[in-house]
Amino acid sequence: MKKVKRFLLNCILPALLVGTILFGTSGCSDELVSELISSALNDRSRVATDYETTNTDDTTADEMEIETGHDPTTSVDYETTEAEETAAQTSQNATSATTTTTTATTTTTTAAPAPSYTISISTPSATNTTVSDSSGVFVIDYGNASRGYVRVYNNSSISQKAVVMIKNPDGTTSQCDFVADQWNTYLLTQGAGSYTVMVYQNTSDSSYSKRVSQTVTSNTSVNQFVYTSSKVEFSTSTNAVKLAYELTAGYSSTADKVNALYAYVKNNISYDYAKRDSGATTRYPNCDTTLSKMSGVCSDYANLLAVMCRAISVPARLVFGYYDHNNDSSYY
Repeated sequence: MKKVKRFLLNCILPALLVGTILFGTSGCSDELVSELISSALNDRSRVATDYETTNTDDTTADEMEIETGHDPTTSVDYETTEAEETAAQTSQNATSATTTTTTATTTTTTAAPAPSYTISISTPSATNTTVSDSSGVFVIDYGNASRGYVRVYNNSSISQKAVVMIKNPDGTTSQCDFVADQWNTYLLTQGAGSYTVMVYQNTSDSSYSKRVSQTVTSNTSVNQFVYTSSKVEFSTSTNAVKLAYELTAGYSSTADKVNALYAYVKNNISYDYAKRDSGATTRYPNCDTTLSKMSGVCSDYANLLAVMCRAISVPARLVFGYYDHNNDSSYY
């Protein structure tokens, strides 16, 4: 019973949370999204959206410490001789055989072709509105901030650790994973408002120094949650994306599509207790790895559902965090 309880709390809740939020459309308000999250994570001690969030207020400092889916019937109305009867019977048998053959031929059916679909996903685009540090190592592309996302490039070597910090409208700060030698996309998760995007580079031990920052403004509350981004990464070649289109090709309403995706994840992905008990990190879920293994932990369930929903243009917000349950704040 304890394992079942923990499974429901650790796994189904995140998937339900994401599934619930998915019903939001472009007409959804910040208040609705906030209310859904609040009710799902009641009495939480820490919640982060897409990224790890802290309540640090001094991240604008230059230096900081960071913990890193009708057969005719012929009637004879005259008398016949025996020979005639025999001939008639022979003819009737031949006709019967012919009819049988014809019937067998005409009842053969062909399976209906599978619904067709064309994969089309929302991919962040580059702009010329950028700012960089003095050496050009770190670049912030904020030209699409109004659409709810920014892109940051890390041109440094992996040995030169760096992090992206985003100060949100409510004053909290999100610490984001930052992969070297590629553009990283970050969603402005709190909707419309002002954000400050900062890049810090590791200088020694847990000490980091700010290299570049930019204050931006987002004008959207939901539409940003259809893009591929950090922790919800996918492309047209992603298996989870192809599966999402296959599962929803026969449906027209958003609700039916989401229900089909949710049912697939719920009924086919099993909980990976071994992964949970191994202590392996769950911070970097990969949807195709989850599909390959057909198992995963809470973050894998949520990530897979979020990817499939975003792939078919249904906004999906991934939420990570801890909450209290019977005075135990270790539930994630």
